[in-house]
Amino acid sequence: MQEIKKNILKVSFDFDGTLTEEPMQTLCRKFIALGADVHITTSRLSGMDKGIEFENKDLFELAKELGIPKNKVTFTNYDNKVSFVKDFDLHFDDLHEETFHINEHPSKCMGFLFEGYQDKDNGISPNF
Repeated sequence: MQEIKKNILKVSFDFDGTLTEEPMQTLCRKFIALGADVHITTSRLSGMDKGIEFENKDLFELAKELGIPKNKVTFTNYDNKVSFVKDFDLHFDDLHEETFHINEHPSKCMGFLFEGYQDKDNGISPNF
């Protein structure tokens, strides 16, 4: 009997300005509940740089809370994310430059721009 391969959605979230926001955390939890392979791809530095150690404690605490293991966290050390997420299906980011490069690069990954809610009256949405 031939085994049927199940397609699992591979999803990536930027951290700062994206996964730090509640709507993206909710979306992340939904993907995990649906069985997606969820990762964090951040521009942050990891380890040591110029004698400064980067612990990224806040990142690892939220990852643990969401159920994302440490081996699914990638630090790009300020490199463009396109080469890190090219084999993913989706990547969510708050930086237009990142999603632009991902969507212009010939790969299967689609970049989605997350623009957080601005708590100000911009003349478009009601000011509560």
